[in-house]
Amino acid sequence: MVHKNIDVAEKSASAKRLFEATCMGACVVTEESDDLENLFVPDVEIVTYSDLDDCATRIEQLLEEPDKAARIGERGQARTLADHTYRRRVEALVEILQSSELL
Repeated sequence: MVHKNIDVAEKSASAKRLFEATCMGACVVTEESDDLENLFVPDVEIVTYSDLDDCATRIEQLLEEPDKAARIGERGQARTLADHTYRRRVEALVEILQSSELL
């Protein structure tokens, strides 16, 4: 799957589709983002590109190496299932609220 951030997101990897696609085991090729490394390991769990020419090059490389694309998809899926579930997000939110004494 190829992903490009919408203009509103600017340089933030905030799209739900990143998590949906990786959860399904897809090898995701996405635009570089300032915070992406907080979510996935680039070129291990997800593939990044800097511009359209780089995107095309990355896709061509993955098409030539389908086993590599499959491994990246598997690692992205494992990361999403381990760290990016609703349960984990709610737990993190509760921690933030508790530390700020809002609860």
